[in-house]
Amino acid sequence: MAGVIGAVGNNGTGVVGVAWSLQMMACKAFDASGNSSDSAIITGIEYARVNGARIISASFDSTAFSESLSNAIYTARTAGIIFVASAGNNSANIDPTPHYPACYGIDNVVSVAYTTRTDGLGFFSNYGATNVDLAAPGDQIYTTSYGSDSSYYPPEGLGINLAGTSFAAAYVSGALALMLTKYPSETHQQIISRLLNAADPVPALAGTCVTGGRLNLRKALSPPIHLIPLGFAPNGSFQFRILCDPNRDFVIQAAPDLVSFSPIFTNKTAASGTFDFNDLHSTNFPRRFYRATAALETRLATATDLCGSRLK
Repeated sequence: MAGVIGAVGNNGTGVVGVAWSLQMMACKAFDASGNSSDSAIITGIEYARVNGARIISASFDSTAFSESLSNAIYTARTAGIIFVASAGNNSANIDPTPHYPACYGIDNVVSVAYTTRTDGLGFFSNYGATNVDLAAPGDQIYTTSYGSDSSYYPPEGLGINLAGTSFAAAYVSGALALMLTKYPSETHQQIISRLLNAADPVPALAGTCVTGGRLNLRKALSPPIHLIPLGFAPNGSFQFRILCDPNRDFVIQAAPDLVSFSPIFTNKTAASGTFDFNDLHSTNFPRRFYRATAALETRLATATDLCGSRLK
């Protein structure tokens, strides 16, 4: 999991983690056979909280509810810590049969299922339309191993497939670390909202998690595109401003209704993150709606990225 989260990249060695330069704190709460107790796990959470952790990546689950563990996670929440929980590997719907900590109803908990390389729900992955937030890659994983400083797993040629929600939780934890770096002043609720809003809708995940989507780090690190109406020019044409991050490629789409959108213009925002557009063709329509998307994204603009005009 440590390799998935933060293995050093761009060094020509081994594998690459999601967040290359993060500081990682190892808190051991399980023995070599995978056994633990509430008190051991809580001690690990408290150690992480007291020593300044911002994210806890928790690759474990149980069907046993623990009020003391729930309280520890809530205490971590008051310190602004995001708690990423693997949903579990039982091919089960955890809405009717909860697994913990993924199903604790605390707003700093992010519950993660796993997907395959073809964007299917992992064969062993637990799921839940209300208790699992999103999915992330967790199949055919190759990562660092504990054997030595140059050990990786699984060995090539043995046909071993590393898969599971633990890896998916690690990918999400690394993504959140990068997001906290880019948006250091945001609360845990704001960062989690960015993460979930950026998930790519995937047909195979519909009804299996809250977002119905798979992690998309690029979107999570990119500010949303907003359209700001500027009113009408003297010639009657409609004007608006694109607002997002600097030097971002975008596509403006237009439609006479809210259904039949088609691209009308492609450009790049300036260093200020803005671009002003004057639709000279708008005078030919009694009404016209606009939206903007990033040029390389298939996700449609949200309601805040939509504006409309009517002839004066």
